[in-house]
Amino acid sequence: MDQVRIRPRRRPLPLLSLAAALVCLVPSGADGQSAPIPLLEAPAARPVSGPLVPPPYFQGAVARGTRSDDGRPGPSYWQPYTRTQIDARLDPSTGEVTASARI
Repeated sequence: MDQVRIRPRRRPLPLLSLAAALVCLVPSGADGQSAPIPLLEAPAARPVSGPLVPPPYFQGAVARGTRSDDGRPGPSYWQPYTRTQIDARLDPSTGEVTASARI
């Protein structure tokens, strides 16, 4: 038995839709130039907000030196550092986890 190979049929782009797309791109008017689009009313100037007052907790952090005015860590900023060792084991047959930790 011979194998028959069926290929999907490719349809060429209809010329009518191509012509319609080109007509949309051509400017209207007898002289080949389109009429200018009227501009809307110019937007009002953006109001200037009042002074930004930071919350009391941030002002306190700046006063203590743990934060700078722009929010970055200040000269008195610190992070605790600890060395930890955790030993954990899982028994797959029972699903039991046993662990110990040293700080």
